[in-house]
Amino acid sequence: MQRRDKWIALIPSITAPEGEHVPCPHCGKAQLDYRYIIDPKTRLGYFLLWCNACLHGISVSRVKAPADVKARSMDDPRALADVPEYTRYT
Repeated sequence: MQRRDKWIALIPSITAPEGEHVPCPHCGKAQLDYRYIIDPKTRLGYFLLWCNACLHGISVSRVKAPADVKARSMDDPRALADVPEYTRYT
């Protein structure tokens, strides 16, 4: 399995309502965080997943955010305010 695929496989666990603590596929620490950046009307946008410990992660475009997950509007100038700069696997 490629690195990016390992990250994508974590998305259901990370975004689950119970907020499961999952180890980072890069460093092994359970400090993963995510953000959906969406159009609030359609809930379509992109998804960011990163590790706050090692600052590695992914971005996924053309996603639909489930209704019960945290998301920020594309129109919000602070949508990325607390997302760190991180190395993205492509």
